[in-house]
Amino acid sequence: MRRASIKSLPPGSVLAKPILNERGGILLTAGTELTDRYVRHLLDRGTHAIAIEDADTDDIDIPDIISDSLRATATNTVFRVYEAIGSAAAQLKGLNAPEIASRVRSNEFRQQAGHMVPTAAVVAVVDDIINEVMDVDLLTGMAAIKSYDNYTFAHSVEMATAALVIGRRLHLDRGSLKRLARGCLLHDIGKIFIDDAVLNKQGKLDDEEMVLMRSHPTLGFELLQAVQPNDVIINHVALQHHERQDGKGYPRGLVGNNRVERPPFGNEGRILLMAEVAAIADVYDALATDRPYRPALAPEVVLDTMRRMATTSLNQELMTLFTSLVPSYPIGMTIRVTAGRWIDHTGVVARINRSAIERPIVRILRDAADEKVGPFDLDLHHDRSIQIASIL
Repeated sequence: MRRASIKSLPPGSVLAKPILNERGGILLTAGTELTDRYVRHLLDRGTHAIAIEDADTDDIDIPDIISDSLRATATNTVFRVYEAIGSAAAQLKGLNAPEIASRVRSNEFRQQAGHMVPTAAVVAVVDDIINEVMDVDLLTGMAAIKSYDNYTFAHSVEMATAALVIGRRLHLDRGSLKRLARGCLLHDIGKIFIDDAVLNKQGKLDDEEMVLMRSHPTLGFELLQAVQPNDVIINHVALQHHERQDGKGYPRGLVGNNRVERPPFGNEGRILLMAEVAAIADVYDALATDRPYRPALAPEVVLDTMRRMATTSLNQELMTLFTSLVPSYPIGMTIRVTAGRWIDHTGVVARINRSAIERPIVRILRDAADEKVGPFDLDLHHDRSIQIASIL
């Protein structure tokens, strides 16, 4: 299988991985032939790239960190949380951030919302995700398929999964992994108070809209404190995931020290380690996903962008660890040769070299004139003259 742009699908293309709707249900199953009607529908939903079956790449398996069934269950669980709180939150939309926070802190709201959140379902799905990522040591597959409709829910699941892979490399205990994952699944819950017109605006936000958007960590924290007041770490992951190492983040302007190890004293005003992990997972998945206001970035551009964010925005030591887990060219990605003997040939990333994850094995499918060739495999670890770039 391989990743393909929906706008340039070969006739008769067959879907290799299922596509989920906003509730985590199956919108299109693997094995579906992608007719013009399906393609138009996917484009309308904001889905621009998918995995397709292909005779020349039928031995290439794009790995998933978690199974399709668990991804569907997890997406549905996050959807249910938002749906449960939505009725209580709907009456607060249109108020300014301080007014919303005041209402959320009221006993009336706590009683109304506290009984609605399916906490047991969240705990159960986090356990299942942890069980499935225990043997994962690299994020070798491409970003999960999302649409505008299910972005918030699917993004939260992918963010939690990536954060857990980082957490495992940090040797966090299972209790800490649970808190990290729950914090990631609920990190954007404060956006439930913000109108969709602001969340999905394609142009630049005006000053008033920006103030409201930047209030979502605080509003999410207040909401989580109302429904789960004893889960301090989880709630602070939601509060702190937009803080920066240089103190220029929001909402509190906390600072980091670009280290993993925490000093025994003097941590007041500093970002929690779990929130720093969550921030990296958040940025990684967000940049790799199409949004109404910008297209997805190529995987290697995502990592280059994040490296530039290290020290000022993202924790430097965590970023060094993270980039050792994420290949620039994920399996199934379409690539073009940009330097070397096979310049302008195109193909697909077939495998990752574990000893040199930046130099994958690629399968060449077409020549510089876009004529079908081979296919044949090139090991970039053995031929350093070959350079490649992703094609989205």
